Amino acid sequence: MIYLIKQLWLASLLLSGGLPPYAEDSIPGLRTSWVVFSDPHYLDPSLCEDIVSSGDTSGENLKLLVESDAILKEAVQMTLRSGAELVLIPGDLTGDGKMVSHMGFADHLAFLEEQGMQVYVIPGNHDIRNTGALSPDGNMTNREEYVDAARFREIYAPYGYGEAILRDSCSLSYVAEPVDGLWIVGLDPSLSHLGDPSGHPAREGEIGRETIRWLAAVMELPGAREKRKIVIMHYGVLEHFRGQKRYFSRYVVNDHKRVARLLAEHGVKVVLTGHFHANDITLKKWTDDTFLFDVETGSLVTYPCPLRRIEIAGDSMHIETLTIASIPSVGENFSGYARHAAEKGVSSHVEQFLLSWHFRPKSAEKVAFQIGEAFAAHCEGDEIPRYPPVDVEGLCLLERFLVCFRKRMVREMYNDLPPPDNNISINLQSGTFR
Repeated sequence: MIYLIKQLWLASLLLSGGLPPYAEDSIPGLRTSWVVFSDPHYLDPSLCEDIVSSGDTSGENLKLLVESDAILKEAVQMTLRSGAELVLIPGDLTGDGKMVSHMGFADHLAFLEEQGMQVYVIPGNHDIRNTGALSPDGNMTNREEYVDAARFREIYAPYGYGEAILRDSCSLSYVAEPVDGLWIVGLDPSLSHLGDPSGHPAREGEIGRETIRWLAAVMELPGAREKRKIVIMHYGVLEHFRGQKRYFSRYVVNDHKRVARLLAEHGVKVVLTGHFHANDITLKKWTDDTFLFDVETGSLVTYPCPLRRIEIAGDSMHIETLTIASIPSVGENFSGYARHAAEKGVSSHVEQFLLSWHFRPKSAEKVAFQIGEAFAAHCEGDEIPRYPPVDVEGLCLLERFLVCFRKRMVREMYNDLPPPDNNISINLQSGTFR
């Protein structure tokens, strides 16, 4: 009955189009904690043999897909040891979108809930209608092998969808209240409902017009001002370095400035994101004293393989970053192994691109290696500025000229925007941090 009343009130707001000015109250009594890990790209072990036999090993790919099962198991144990109450996962749960990977990943979540934790997920671009779900001959897998939006909602019913107090009919967005006074707002900008009949997903992230209206109305429900609202979504809502939307447009949600402003105007102070595989926090403040933190958590399968433990007490939020230190197949040198994979995965792609632009092999290798280093530094967070961002000594005039087109991008990846990325305390009333 309560759910029905809320839905009727929500419908009246949507139809009226009249929403009063928003002002969120302080929430002094709220105290809870959660673990965030993002982009686990879980690949069921039964599928790893194809990757190894094809030669696409993790040493050549920045995503440690073959090791994803062992990494997830270690992440689960770290989560249990954290003492947190909740687990939030902002998308790319699987590496290939196949049913077997989703079912295997859900088994790990079931174990967490058996131990008393509450888990909440939202889809990413790899989870639904995934073009990466290919058979060994390169063709799309059988339809029953991959997951559509309805099946995703069914598989993850115990992890957000079944516990939702409000759901959007036009996307996989929902609201849950796991703790009195705390709303988890899962936003789905994956456009999973717009995949074409062949099963190919929409590549960019966009929050549809109907979902925007639903979200605005949700924020105006009776009692919403007395809730601390934490949004989880896969795509970034703020740029994490200058020019990110220009250089990597698919990693920041479309119309991100409008979306960020809408969230801030409706009392959202923190959005938990993923997708770019970097451990980075950025902040936007407006002249009316509203503000928004985009807390991006790096991928479990990309260096430095982080998790975040977040504790909230009234108007104070403390964020601590943890990293996977070892897995059985690699041992204690896992961090170095993961960093090498990230650097090599990026530099290999960049090197092939530069060769296609007629760089000499040694020049292509030199520049590509430096871009791989820049990516790994950005993924780690709290980057240290580097000058020059790309050493062009030994390059010919034409090669130097071409490097100039992307040198600014590399410089900005090293140019960390405030606030700190890994360990930080935030005042949720004022937007100050330390």
